[in-house]
Amino acid sequence: MLRWACRRCVVARTGSTLPAQVWACIHDEVCIRHNLWIGKNVLAPEQQLDLSRTPDVIRAQRHYWRLRQRYDPTHIDACYVATGKLWSGLAHRHYRRTHRAELLHDLVVVKAPTVEPDKKAPWLEAAGYPEHVTLISLFASGHWRRSILSDDLLVGTRPIAEFHRRFPLQAPLRGTSRTWLTTTIEGHCQTGRGPCEYGNRRRLKQMGCPTGSARTRALSPCGW
Repeated sequence: MLRWACRRCVVARTGSTLPAQVWACIHDEVCIRHNLWIGKNVLAPEQQLDLSRTPDVIRAQRHYWRLRQRYDPTHIDACYVATGKLWSGLAHRHYRRTHRAELLHDLVVVKAPTVEPDKKAPWLEAAGYPEHVTLISLFASGHWRRSILSDDLLVGTRPIAEFHRRFPLQAPLRGTSRTWLTTTIEGHCQTGRGPCEYGNRRRLKQMGCPTGSARTRALSPCGW
């Protein structure tokens, strides 16, 4: 997709401070070399956040690419789409985040303090990125999905306990919210049974970037 190049990469490669747009992989959210958020909801180079104080966001980008190398990329893409609604639902039901959201918000240059931050602001996307990748890795696991769908009550309770351990809530879910969580998890596990989880290593390396070949990634302004 066409997006704004990492502003620090542009300066390092061209010596110019003028912004530039490049064709980049849609899954590249972070410039690993310069620790900048360059991905979703970044509409201008000045909106690229400095992540040097939030290394877990940077690690999440590396974790996501390892997932795409370990599993079939189409399987990870399906998990990414399927968990999007679940992630939004968790946030709506007061999922307890760390201090990362407040920290990233402090790093943003606020031009109009009286205006409430946009719900699609880049700092909000970056703040939730590590948890979103963790959620994807959980649903990508065939063992975890099979355990969720198991008829054995003892086997089925273990993955649910693992889910709550990784994604604690400020308050226990009750009533319809509890039913929503169970139904949503089971539904995603059902839809995730189709895609092949593992494939030929050579083929996976070739498919590592769905928008192009290894040469395309080598020409990326971030160079990773």
